[in-house]
This record gives sequence, C-alpha cells and structure tokens, in this order.
Amino acid sequence: MVPNARFLLFFAAVCLSAQTNFFSGLPVADAHNCYPYQGRWANRLDRALSFGFPVAIEQDLAWYVDHIVVSHTPQPTGMEPTLREHFFERVRPIVEKALRENKRDTWPIIVVHFDFKDNQPALLQAVWKLLGEYESWITTAPKGADPAVLTVFDAKPLLVLTEDSDAQEAVFFNEVAAGARLRLFGSAHSTPVKDNHVLATVAPERLLTAPPTNYRRWWNNSWYVVEEGGASRAGRSSAVFQVGGNLSSRRVQVSGKLPSSSRESPSTAWSGGTARDHPSSR
Repeated sequence: MVPNARFLLFFAAVCLSAQTNFFSGLPVADAHNCYPYQGRWANRLDRALSFGFPVAIEQDLAWYVDHIVVSHTPQPTGMEPTLREHFFERVRPIVEKALRENKRDTWPIIVVHFDFKDNQPALLQAVWKLLGEYESWITTAPKGADPAVLTVFDAKPLLVLTEDSDAQEAVFFNEVAAGARLRLFGSAHSTPVKDNHVLATVAPERLLTAPPTNYRRWWNNSWYVVEEGGASRAGRSSAVFQVGGNLSSRRVQVSGKLPSSSRESPSTAWSGGTARDHPSSR
C-alpha cells in the first residue's frame, strides 16, 4: 500500500461466468469518497474520471430539506453539491458519447457506488426517482416473480451499486413491480464477526452464507477480511492508485448474467467478495 495514498485505491467488478466478465476480471480504480468536503477538494470527481475507463466512483448520500446531496455526514448543511449536478450531469458527456459509440462490450464504463448516510424514506424514494430520470444510461435487470432467480442484465455505460440495508431493499426491490427494471443492486449480508483474527482467517463461506438474489448481487467487506489489522496493517500491493482522498481498498464482484449474445452465461452462484476500508474510515 502507498502510506499516504488519498482517495481510492482498488476495485474489481466481475460478473459470474467462467467464460466472460464485466471488465474481464481486471482491477478497476475506485474513487472512494469522490466529492468535496466543506468546499474543499472540488476536483476529486474530475481527477477520478481522468484515470480512464472503466472506473468506480463512490458517492455518499444524505438528505437536505427536499433534495439529495453528496455528504460525508447525515447532517448536511445545505452547502453540499446535489447528486444530480455533482455526478450525473458531470458524467453526461461521457455517458452520451459512450451511447453514441455503442461499444457494448466495454459497458459499464462507470460503476457508481452509493453509500447512504441514512435510510430515511424521503432520501431512498428520491434516489429511486432520480435514477429513473437517467435509466437509459443505467445497467438494469428485470424484476422477476422469484427473487432467487437472477435475471439478465441489460448493460449500459453506468452500473449502480448500493450496500446491504434492508430498508434500501424494501424501496429498491420489494416495492418494484414484477417486470419493471431494477435500477441498482444491493450487497449481500455478511455473518457478523467481532474477532479480527477470525475475520481475516475464516473461510469465506462462513461469512457469506446466502446465495445471491436478483437484487443482492455483490459482496462488500471491511479490509479486515483481507488482512489482519485492516488497512493500516496492509502489505504492499502493485494494484494501488493514488488520486486523492481517504485510504481505501476494495474488491467488488458482481453476480449476474448478460444476454447469451453478450458476455455472460447464466449462473446463480456468488463470484467472490469485496475488500473495503474499515467502516470507521468511511
């Protein structure tokens, strides 16, 4: 690890298949906390996007009065940028260019990871509605009758991920009508483990006991799962990128399938997990 690395480090998002993957199974830079803090570091998103593609972008979300802001705290002041303007309108020219070029084998080119700072209904509903406005940009999958059956992705330039909150699943999956499109995908629940040594050495199947669902298609873990002692005790890695922000590393794998004419054959087993910064550093 780079001791003074700021912002984001490592991300790999992989679809389930022995034959074909999102990103071909290669590492992807992940811009952790990719937004301004208190008016500072306003260029984080531009720096992350300058890395090239594919790239992952984390946006921490909070609710201020009547709109979504990107914020590191659940108590925003109103000075924070909106999610619409900070992220979606900033990537508009990139996404529209990708749609015009129609190089579907390269999609998604941006993974946006939402870290909700609270789960109040107004925030969740507003995010769902906002994603609907940009649905033509977003990788989706239909909601089927059986949540255990992973339906086929319709890949687009953006892929939207969120975390493991049941309140989020209620809005982003349970309340969605069968046949409608899922606009974002949640992470799996992990078995709680308090002992750091056990967490770093236990077999993955002890932590991840449930199969993927149509909604829960990836696994998000503390770095403590990867190396005992967490990120502060991490060893050196050749797959580290420095673009400014908080030290963070993660490995993300996405469960799913693409149309048979694309890059994925059907599967319903987990492809693996993620390595992420310890929650205390979020």
